[in-house]
Amino acid sequence: MKEKIGLVVIIAALVILAIVAAILFIMKPSQKSTRELIASLPPEIPGQVIYIPFPVKIRVDGDLSDWDGMPSSFVDTGPQPSTDPQENGSFTFSVAADMDNFYITMQMPDKNIIAGKHGTNFWNEDSMSFISTQQMT
Repeated sequence: MKEKIGLVVIIAALVILAIVAAILFIMKPSQKSTRELIASLPPEIPGQVIYIPFPVKIRVDGDLSDWDGMPSSFVDTGPQPSTDPQENGSFTFSVAADMDNFYITMQMPDKNIIAGKHGTNFWNEDSMSFISTQQMT
């Protein structure tokens, strides 16, 4: 009888070990390169869904070469669109994330950049804002 109980305990331990190994394998971070990761993303649904490449390393240093090859979204509609496409008529943005940060880059054509003229009323100058309706923790 003790031999049967011992055998059942060993089988149960092996099953638990197999389950733990399977969970760890599933949760293992992706070993894909950034290019492979980006290529595997489904297309965005314009105005509704973007897919965030993850995990991607971005250095916040003003050099946008980390963003090369990243998917970007083009926006040329809004409540007050410019009549001149070369003057604030559109913008593009890209997003990425790693385990600790969410990154976004935005670019807009602008022939006449206004900066440093309004002091604390900086919103009267050329700027872009990204607003999330979800709390990021």
